[in-house]
Amino acid sequence: MWALKEGASTLGVDAKGGAIVPARLINVGAARFHPDLGLTFHLPHGEPPQIVNLLRTRLKDALEEAGASSFRELQIPIITDFGCLIRLVAVSLDGFSTDPDADAQYITSDALAAYIDDSSREMFSFLEWLKKQDLQVCFVTPPPATDKGRWAWIEVERTLREKLDAIGVPLVSSLDWAEAEGGGLKEEFASMKEVRGIVDTRHGNAKYGARMLAQCLDVLGIPYKET
Repeated sequence: MWALKEGASTLGVDAKGGAIVPARLINVGAARFHPDLGLTFHLPHGEPPQIVNLLRTRLKDALEEAGASSFRELQIPIITDFGCLIRLVAVSLDGFSTDPDADAQYITSDALAAYIDDSSREMFSFLEWLKKQDLQVCFVTPPPATDKGRWAWIEVERTLREKLDAIGVPLVSSLDWAEAEGGGLKEEFASMKEVRGIVDTRHGNAKYGARMLAQCLDVLGIPYKET
């Protein structure tokens, strides 16, 4: 989400908010959605106690920046990847295939669909709830990070797109144009920052963010400055 906000300035768009829950904490249930309680935060095992207050503060600050104290009060569209476990699902399915003749462990289409549904239930409930508040919503998938389970990544995106189309939430992906050969982002779209000796191709830069945001604005019907 940082990349989208960075890219907003090149499109002449005043983006509000930012990243609230890091992906590593989404994977361990630090943020959950409850239809009565809304977005709630929990302390995952091994994390410092102050992480819950940090996440609450991030959400409060993001809403206040947008001139609201709750999601219901928002007057601007929401672009989010909340609860998207697509990377985790794709990697966990590496070595599987829905083709019984493939040189891989066989998984039926029904079992795959059930797994995808289970991993996205919370995310889908949250997005469905936002739509019921008459909010404009666009869902973005994260940058492609690995070639492991790529077939599953494609299948997850296809399944999520169908489910989200049914409730009027567009899904925007960068898989067709940003993925480098062998996984990760192409150098022109990657942050390329070095962290502990490893070059980061998992996170997008401002150019990536601008292109993703432009796709979101297109599907939401919002004008912007062409770059």
